[in-house]
Amino acid sequence: TRQVIGQSSGLVAVPSAADRTGNVSDLSNGLTGSVKGDYWAGLLTQKLSYPVTSGEPYYTPGCTTTAACVFPNAIVPAAAIDPITTNLLPFIPAANYGSYFSTSSDNLTNFTNLGAAHISWINKSNIIDGYYFRNGSSGINPYASASLPGFENVVSAQATVVNFGFTRTISPSKLNEARIHYLGASNQNGATGSGLRSLQSLGFPAAPAGIYPLAPAIEGVPPISLNEFGFGVPNTTQREARNTYVALDNFSVVRGTHTFKVGGMANYAQITLHLQGYNNGIFNFSGSETGNDFTDLLIGAPSYFSQDFEAPMYGRAHYYGLYAEDSWRVKSGLTFNYGLRWEVPTFWGEKNGALVTIVPGKQSVVFPGAPTGLVFPGDPGIPKTLAPTRYNNVAPRLGLAYSPSISGGLLGRLLG
Repeated sequence: TRQVIGQSSGLVAVPSAADRTGNVSDLSNGLTGSVKGDYWAGLLTQKLSYPVTSGEPYYTPGCTTTAACVFPNAIVPAAAIDPITTNLLPFIPAANYGSYFSTSSDNLTNFTNLGAAHISWINKSNIIDGYYFRNGSSGINPYASASLPGFENVVSAQATVVNFGFTRTISPSKLNEARIHYLGASNQNGATGSGLRSLQSLGFPAAPAGIYPLAPAIEGVPPISLNEFGFGVPNTTQREARNTYVALDNFSVVRGTHTFKVGGMANYAQITLHLQGYNNGIFNFSGSETGNDFTDLLIGAPSYFSQDFEAPMYGRAHYYGLYAEDSWRVKSGLTFNYGLRWEVPTFWGEKNGALVTIVPGKQSVVFPGAPTGLVFPGDPGIPKTLAPTRYNNVAPRLGLAYSPSISGGLLGRLLG
């Protein structure tokens, strides 16, 4: 299946050509902020070569001299425009519809591939069968994380099923069925497009003075949000893989009026999750400094910056189960079922023990510096799965099946 759908960016209010050079007089009504703090005032003084003081307004109506405001005539001098912003401005397209930018040249794509195969071999005593199924999909969303083009988000997912069975008729009264099963599913999303590049090429200093790229595979223009639009590569990506392995065996034997069955199943499940959120940093410009978001971007004064790191998670779980049952045909039309099942499901654990739980008053010996009450796998009494595994899950089973004859008695009279 192939699906290609044209997408519109909608109308995006972008800065004018004059705004980009620092002439923000058309935005002057929004320049209501004042310089915050002596440190920032010192940086501006160094760049502008004239004194700037903390609390000084950036602009007031009619201001034409540096003695009355930081930016006379609502013009940001070239010396005050941050060089990183200069490198970022080409990623903001020029207006093409009045004061707005709009395009429908980018497509949303969804591709899906499905395939299945089944094979079996049968003789008078054995049945061998196998089944395979595969579902793969991929897609590109041009505006998943940005309102401007060039920062596409790529999504892909796969699911695989493999089933293999062997059924053997040992004798007319004995039958054994063995089966193994695999289910795998994975999905990931990431970045593509023209925004992928090194942070240093955009002017950000190298670590430790600048941003240390925690996810080099998606390193690029960091997500930057303003009040009217946002741009930058998708900085929250995810890779997830789930695998489930199952093995089971059932044996049945018929003895007179009894049909005995015994069997068991083992299940092993894995979840591997790589969640990357804000690994390369994210900036927000809301106008908290100058009073106007775009002017804040020009001078490199973000409202906030955030960068996170999420360690991979490797979840693991097991399940074991055994059963025995008997179907006793007491007489024609009446069958009595009884049996017993024993199950051992484990709680989810983490391969590297990267879990934490709370036991009030208990001090961790795995991490002695942890606050009292926080404990980890490996601490006395704390299993790898945090919650202990129960081995006494025994479930009895009783059943009765009755199928009365309609050839006589009350039912015969009613039904004829």
